[in-house]
Amino acid sequence: MDKTEISSINFLAENGDYQVYAIYENVFLKDKSKDNLLSRFSPGDLLITDHYGDPTGAIIFPNSNYIIVSGCGLSIYNTERQHDNRIMDEPNKIVWTNGLYQDELDDANLEFRFTAYNKSNKLRVFKMNVETLEMNELN
Repeated sequence: MDKTEISSINFLAENGDYQVYAIYENVFLKDKSKDNLLSRFSPGDLLITDHYGDPTGAIIFPNSNYIIVSGCGLSIYNTERQHDNRIMDEPNKIVWTNGLYQDELDDANLEFRFTAYNKSNKLRVFKMNVETLEMNELN
């Protein structure tokens, strides 16, 4: 099947420069300055990560240096280095994540929050630093 004909695109995040979307388990980054076909796959779109099961959401940091994708674990994509760091997605250690956002108390260039179940199987909010991967469970 030709990807340009797939109608099941899941739009995850967008800002003035980029659009992040998924086609099934594959997550793509569209550079809006190079492509105005915003409602479909284009051959110039960059595959930035994939997720077991479909991804549940994404955020693009205000400086556009990082894109976070939630679902089976987290994918932290650095747009400058074009590098994907996948965490919490190892078999037998999968953490299902959702609800990505940034709070006004977060460093907008380095921190984000997400929801997931903790080790006691309680749904909680976690705060993470994209560079150190330090994660704190919030009350």
